[in-house]
Formats: sequence, structure tokens, C-alpha cells
Amino acid sequence: MASPQSVFLHQAQHNEDLIDHLSGTVYTDWISTAAFYAALQYLDSYLIQKRPPEKHTSHGAREEAIQLDKRISGIYSDYRSLKDLSQRARYDGKKPSPNEIKNDILPSLGAIKKHLRQFVPQITT
Repeated sequence: MASPQSVFLHQAQHNEDLIDHLSGTVYTDWISTAAFYAALQYLDSYLIQKRPPEKHTSHGAREEAIQLDKRISGIYSDYRSLKDLSQRARYDGKKPSPNEIKNDILPSLGAIKKHLRQFVPQITT
């Protein structure tokens, strides 16, 4: 049986695979959504391995967990940016531009992965 952490990591990679598949298409709304959920899954892979494990079921609880954990509080602005861009695409119909994907969304996801990799070495580049 797969560990909860490996399930989160697998889902995060699945979302990144979707980003790759959609790259260069008109589906930038789904790219932003997949990037946010990849970041969320990477975050969950970190939180579940803490002692005691933390499993959050709401976006607000995850944001609070980031802000309260000194080891990861530095990712808050990137995480929040991904969340906001994803919600804007999903609820307001405002698709990110290719420049936003290149200059904001993908770098934010990369920064989150790089930071969390210190604590979850199974996160790949």
C-alpha cells in the first residue's frame, strides 16, 4: 500500500504532466489550475510527514499552516499567487497569458518545489 506522502507526490507529478501536455495550447486556465494543485500536493507531502502528521482539508487551513511553520513560511507568497491565479481563471474566466505562465506561474511552482525539496527529497526537479 502506498504511503500518504507518496500518493501526494504522485498526484503532484500527475498535475505537472498535465501542465506539460497543455503547454502551448489555449488552455492556460487549466495550466494555472494544475500548477496550483501541484503546489498544494507538494505542500501536503510535506505536512503529512511532520510529527504529528498534518492533514488539512481546506485552503485556509493550508495557508495558515504555511504561515505558522517557520521552515516553509517563505513559500507563502508563491503559494498564494498560484491560488489567486487559479481562482481567477476558474471563477472569473480570466485566463493567464503565456507571459504570466512563463514569468509568474511556472517560477512560483518551481520556487515552492525547490524550497520543499529540502524537507521532502523525493520531490523531483
